[in-house]
Amino acid sequence: MTFLGRVSERSQAVVRAAVEGPLASIALEPLLLGGKGIRARIVREVGTALAAPEGRLVSAAAAAELLHNASLIHDDVQDGDTVRRGHPTVWATHGVAQAINAGDLLMMVSVAAVDCPEYDPALSWSLARAAMRRSAATVGGQALELALSHHADIVPSMALYLRAAIGKTGHFFALPVEMAALVAGASPTHAEALGDAALPLGVLYQIADDLIDLYGDKGRDAQGNDIKEGKVSALVALHLDRRPHDRSWLTAVLRKPREQTSAHDVERAALAFMASGAAAHAALEAVHQRSAIAVSDPAVRDVLLAVADQLLAALPGGLGHAVAPNDTAVAAVAPSPGHTGALAVAAERCLS
Repeated sequence: MTFLGRVSERSQAVVRAAVEGPLASIALEPLLLGGKGIRARIVREVGTALAAPEGRLVSAAAAAELLHNASLIHDDVQDGDTVRRGHPTVWATHGVAQAINAGDLLMMVSVAAVDCPEYDPALSWSLARAAMRRSAATVGGQALELALSHHADIVPSMALYLRAAIGKTGHFFALPVEMAALVAGASPTHAEALGDAALPLGVLYQIADDLIDLYGDKGRDAQGNDIKEGKVSALVALHLDRRPHDRSWLTAVLRKPREQTSAHDVERAALAFMASGAAAHAALEAVHQRSAIAVSDPAVRDVLLAVADQLLAALPGGLGHAVAPNDTAVAAVAPSPGHTGALAVAAERCLS
């Protein structure tokens, strides 16, 4: 069985051991759909780089994936997303209340995943403590992101966006690094420092996610979900930093109810972000976050940079490579084929 297969098996086992009945089946749905397994892969690759036996890394990787999937279930509820990984989200199928239950369950059993025979009690506690600390920081980042979107007295900016992204996304990239280091025998202090070095990787991931949402394909029901949800993405923050006079119309679009946000609204925002340079500068910021990954251990650094390069390569239109040596973005976003025609037709109308 592959490493990811063993991680999935371990994750399902701790869920089934914790509860019976319908909640177990509901909570298992996102696990059975699979995913990229990025955090589990980071545990394996960082642990291997630090000479940890692969078999000892499975339970730590399961804990990281359980927490990640718990956050996705709750995130979908808060954002109103009805599709993830090409399938209906948990709340869309089972309702908000059961989705909250399922997310809560996965969060709690992540600790059970590291309560296992291969870890002594001290290691299990260190892993659980890391998970709790990183989870709390993640919730704080999510709360800040929601505040940016819904509080009229908070003016969105790239500085606030980066704070939210470090919290919401950065810590769940730091956690698998920290866990792998702990399993490999690092002290809690050193393991935490190694994890913190991966925080920029989470910011890079969030920026890439923002770009793909509007100009690529996230495997959801449509492009522009962040606009429909009223989310302050990197694109919104960078655009308002550059064109603060657009705050009135852009805020009006973001505060519309999801069902009232039109295709024209999404197109107008997409074109405005290209015209202001926000899209290209978002890609530039992603590249900058890659350069901010600073790890003293060269083997661990190579693992994190390889993940960063994969994320940059996935940017729409190859934006990850559209940065000149003098740190000036030299290309705009190339919208996906299905979006190009509508954007071209709407360009003059939207930006006049």
